[in-house]
Amino acid sequence: MNKIVILGILIVASILQTMGLWTGGKMPWYSLVGVQMDNTLYPITPESIWINTGGKYTKAYRITDSQNEYDAISSQLQEALLSYNNFEELGYSMGDWQDILTQKGIIYQYSIPVTIDEIVGKSVPLQYNYKIDSVLIKFDESSASQTAIYLINEINEYYLEVILHNRDYDFNKIYSMFEIDNDNNNVIQYQPSITDIKSQFIRGNVFLANTSEAIPLKYTPIIFKNDLIDTANQMIALEGYVDQFFEKPIMKETKVLFGGTIEFTEPLKSIVRYNNSGVIQYINLVSGNTTNPMTRIEGYDIAVDFIEETQAISPSIKENLYLSNINIDQGAYVFEFDIIYEGHKVNIGTNMQRKLDITSAITIKVKDYRVVEGKWITYNIYPDYVSGTRLISEGYASPIDRMYSNLRSLGVEQPIFDSVELIYVLENSNSVINLNWGVQYEGIWYVP
Repeated sequence: MNKIVILGILIVASILQTMGLWTGGKMPWYSLVGVQMDNTLYPITPESIWINTGGKYTKAYRITDSQNEYDAISSQLQEALLSYNNFEELGYSMGDWQDILTQKGIIYQYSIPVTIDEIVGKSVPLQYNYKIDSVLIKFDESSASQTAIYLINEINEYYLEVILHNRDYDFNKIYSMFEIDNDNNNVIQYQPSITDIKSQFIRGNVFLANTSEAIPLKYTPIIFKNDLIDTANQMIALEGYVDQFFEKPIMKETKVLFGGTIEFTEPLKSIVRYNNSGVIQYINLVSGNTTNPMTRIEGYDIAVDFIEETQAISPSIKENLYLSNINIDQGAYVFEFDIIYEGHKVNIGTNMQRKLDITSAITIKVKDYRVVEGKWITYNIYPDYVSGTRLISEGYASPIDRMYSNLRSLGVEQPIFDSVELIYVLENSNSVINLNWGVQYEGIWYVP
């Protein structure tokens, strides 16, 4: 079966599944209670999915083709786990998680620790509230009648093993499809950090791009631009963005605040503010009246639905998001989403965060089954084809060594890095942004 046929099956299955998960009706921020969820929700999406070749010198390839393809492969994991009926008997094992990640198979990697409920999309009976960093679907040609799924906590070093019998979930076909596509010297291989000599400097596991002079990574620089600033009829364009947040848009009040912020208000209903720095803030003034406790996955689904339905969020941002953090603020879940472009994170630098007064590209606060506040950038990301294709030939060892030396010179004895990746760092708008090696230390990205 060729790739197109396989993807067609997966995408149709994904669409049908999504139709079954979501119900119609008003958007969640219009309602006091919001969308009433079915028993099965859309799971938290992994930040990245990898094909792992397996063995002592295992290599990995990132799946980056299209969003539909990514979602379809992601939904296969949910479908498989939904068929498992023995969660209440599922125990954990300590140690050896590094060996598991050297197995041949598909790896789902999450940007934050998630619960099994949030991977499955529904509440399941468990002995303990396990937190999962990554999932490996083992590819074993000798055991076609069963599927082994490993749910791994990399920081606390434990894992759970789920064995599914008598069903083919297309994981083998997915693996074979991408193994063939990536079986050439022009595709960048990634090295699991747990198998590298630099693993002592990195917390958990990250996938390190094996770039070199012989096989450089080719990329196109990007430009970060607020198109609203350059729009001749800015107010007309802005009103077109914000009207969807009001029940009676024609009745909304408009005023300019100190500093130039434009505020739109529907009394006792909604406030929307636009700052010329390139940020929109939405505030829901309607009080909730539900006493039913809301789970984190329910809040996540409402936040994702809000983003999908919001016209004021640029498609170039909306289509390239990953969940970067979850906090709790005054009983509300605060979901932070950031940008990942062509498989590389787009980090909004400290100066840009200060200028925009944000902590992430999109922040959505959900309480009582409704969005109570949202804040997001109005920027677009454009590939800068004028600059042409550029190359990254430096390997990961050098930036790790430079960052380690920098911290040691500041008196840090044994620094451990959160991540080492090729990233875009946004420090200014309307300028060309190149890809560079970034090292994350104590939650902050540096380019050593």
